[in-house]
Amino acid sequence: MAMASIIDWLEAHAVTVDLAKWVAVIVVAWFGGVFKFLRQFNQRPKLEVHGPAGFCYLEERKDDGTGRTSTLAVFVLNPAIENPSDRSFEIARFLFGFDCHHIFRRFRQQLFHVSFPNRPQKKFGAGTKILPVFFTNFPDDLNDTMTVSGRIEARSMAAAYVMFISNTWGSWTPRVSNDTVAVLLRAETVGEGALTRKVKLRVHRDPSVIRDFCPDLYDHITSSEMWNLERC
Repeated sequence: MAMASIIDWLEAHAVTVDLAKWVAVIVVAWFGGVFKFLRQFNQRPKLEVHGPAGFCYLEERKDDGTGRTSTLAVFVLNPAIENPSDRSFEIARFLFGFDCHHIFRRFRQQLFHVSFPNRPQKKFGAGTKILPVFFTNFPDDLNDTMTVSGRIEARSMAAAYVMFISNTWGSWTPRVSNDTVAVLLRAETVGEGALTRKVKLRVHRDPSVIRDFCPDLYDHITSSEMWNLERC
């Protein structure tokens, strides 16, 4: 008896039933689209930068010719790029900006990564650990294992060091707050868009930090040929 009543009601309200069907279809399709978007979002490559693994070295330099004092800044970062998707991609290049005293153009610098003169390293007691780098090849047998070419394979992660150098003065000098400077790293990829991450780096002014991190690096950074940004 109850079943007959239900059938009679459905037949008497055919328009309402059809409308309910369409609403249900739309809701299911909407949820399907949301879940698809979330899956695609979760599979997007991610750029992470571990702040304590990097540093910023600052040194005041006076030009004997002009008498102008500039700030030589060396930024060393350890970015990690995670690829959770089923497709591989390439990192085309890294671009870099730092928080400066310029009111309207903070983080607007476009520094390119520069090569290390030797492999960076970290001392652990009496031992020394060789650190991986992006893009820089050295004449040794470690290039296949300690140099990241920029290709990130599917469902994998790559982490290595990268360096940027600038020599600036005036409002373009880095803004230091609580012994740190905020920086913005941008990894431009082929096919996956740009990945960005902002992080704060600890500021050092002792040259031994540079010398201990990488042999011959101090002479390398103090050469004007390595300064890929000069602004007044």
